[in-house]
Amino acid sequence: MSIIQTFQTARKLSIFQFPDHTDPNFSKTVVANASWILPQASAFIARVVNPQRNDQGVLSFSKTVDDLRVRRGTLTFDDGTACRSLGSIIALLTHAPRGEVIGSTSGIKDNARWNAAVPLILAALKEYKDIDYSSWDWTDPARIEFLDKDMYDYSKTFYTEYPFTKDELLEYQTNARTFKTGQKAGTMRAVGSTTLITKTSNPDFDSLPRLAKLALCQTWIFHPSKYNKFMITNPLNLDSPAAPLVDAEVVFDQSTTTYNRVSNWD
Repeated sequence: MSIIQTFQTARKLSIFQFPDHTDPNFSKTVVANASWILPQASAFIARVVNPQRNDQGVLSFSKTVDDLRVRRGTLTFDDGTACRSLGSIIALLTHAPRGEVIGSTSGIKDNARWNAAVPLILAALKEYKDIDYSSWDWTDPARIEFLDKDMYDYSKTFYTEYPFTKDELLEYQTNARTFKTGQKAGTMRAVGSTTLITKTSNPDFDSLPRLAKLALCQTWIFHPSKYNKFMITNPLNLDSPAAPLVDAEVVFDQSTTTYNRVSNWD
């Protein structure tokens, strides 16, 4: 049996033949196996990452990254096999857009645990080591190593109070949901299908990162009906869901600078 046939049968991270993470087709190569690679990669990264604190006692991205780099040559998988694919695993968990990783894989595409509002590396630490997102120093530039580009841009807005009123945000949401041309002109798309907030009359709002605008307007994956504890939906309280713009029950699943990172994990 070939190596490829073996990992397709065994589904073991330790024998999966990752392509080079700089390959433009990297995500296309792993997407067919996303349903088992993502959970195993998350469990692995949670085991090998040892969060470190700074002098103020806050979890430090810089110190944590440095610690992992020092130990990267000694890392092993659960079966004792030496890990030679740390860079590829980190590239997978920090790939953007997230849709290129989860694709249309059954059980993954519609699973909120893996959507773009979830910082996958930090979510693994939250799931396996009970480390809250708010425990980290979000001013630390080294967070770029553990976040995908979309989440990194979104993180620039964390703990920032914005002056937008609920009525303004609902207006922006309605405008984004409304078809402007064609046979559907004047009708509205479903809030969960609205993946882009169109230009508004407020330049301060328009200048925000894409995920921040979607989160504030509560469309797409940021609609309260889609919340789970691994998503960051509230930029002011990273571990709690944002209050709904429209009074309704929030379904909250309890179970579950420029981005220019140069990878040197291998």
